[in-house]
Amino acid sequence: MLEAVVASDFHLCGLDKHFIDADDRILAEMDKVYQYAVKNGIKYVIMPGDLSDSPDMGWDTYSKLFLFFKKYDGIIHSIYIAGNHDFGDIENTSMNFLHTLSKHKALKTLSIYLKPERVVLEGVPCNFLPFPCLKTLSKSEGAVNFAHVEYSGAIGDNGRTLKTKQELETHPNDFTVSGHIHQYQFLEKKRAVYCGNPFQKNFGESLPKGFIHIKAKMKGKTVDFKHTFIENKPNFTLVNLHIEDINDFRKLKNDDSIRYKLHVADGIVIPPDLLIQYPNITGGIWLNGKKASGAEHEIEEKVLADSHIDLKTGLKDFLVSNGFDKSKIKAARKEVQEACNFLGVS
Repeated sequence: MLEAVVASDFHLCGLDKHFIDADDRILAEMDKVYQYAVKNGIKYVIMPGDLSDSPDMGWDTYSKLFLFFKKYDGIIHSIYIAGNHDFGDIENTSMNFLHTLSKHKALKTLSIYLKPERVVLEGVPCNFLPFPCLKTLSKSEGAVNFAHVEYSGAIGDNGRTLKTKQELETHPNDFTVSGHIHQYQFLEKKRAVYCGNPFQKNFGESLPKGFIHIKAKMKGKTVDFKHTFIENKPNFTLVNLHIEDINDFRKLKNDDSIRYKLHVADGIVIPPDLLIQYPNITGGIWLNGKKASGAEHEIEEKVLADSHIDLKTGLKDFLVSNGFDKSKIKAARKEVQEACNFLGVS
């Protein structure tokens, strides 16, 4: 029987705009997956894609990743199948260097697959199908496919149902475990499961997050596959906060483990020092589905700094003298009018 832990889509370098120490946070969540394997006597950790967010992984990140794999070398068999984010083109990927190291046994129990390959693990055939492979390697005997694909009917990371023209062509005796979609999903009719990732990569992703513990064996020529979803408690969260009332700003916390994206309703006046008070608003402030520009905050700060200005009569001259163009002046006057209407000021 093949027993393994499967987790994917760690996207190293992919949270840099939210956290100064993003890679360290991601590797800490990755470590939880490995610790689960160690504590449960599991030899294999399989990762079907997108270990990196970019085909051009920086050397600092590479060094940390190498040391991470070295820490578990000889204890855990780490198996990685390249995902779409790894590829710059057919030859250049984020995993080329680690692939070379694994081929030369610099890390004895790290295997990286950049091309489709069929391997037998613990008596169970496994098809390692890196992106963009869309066809099983099975003929008569089934296998566990580890892939990086989309299935129509699955729920995408934005919460919408996926529709795709090209699904993975599988054998009826196969069972497929895929990365790519970040939310755990069991597609029973398709004999497939998305393992999910252990933390939120984007604000659109919902909780819970985690990975799967799998057990697979052969029954004749068919894969008998069982799995359990293991919930992870990430050490950081990405929160969509909807501001429907001025008092909703009180829900914000200046907490380094939280990052916010604000959705502000019409008529709500945004405090000009909000981003100073809460630097963990890293997803931006959104008004009517559009991200508020830095220029709008700049206008608010200038006006408040010169509080002697009559907002109803002197605003235009003030903004013209400070070099703002017509579109910014129009936006500022509209916001002032909306604020006055909201506050009942004539």
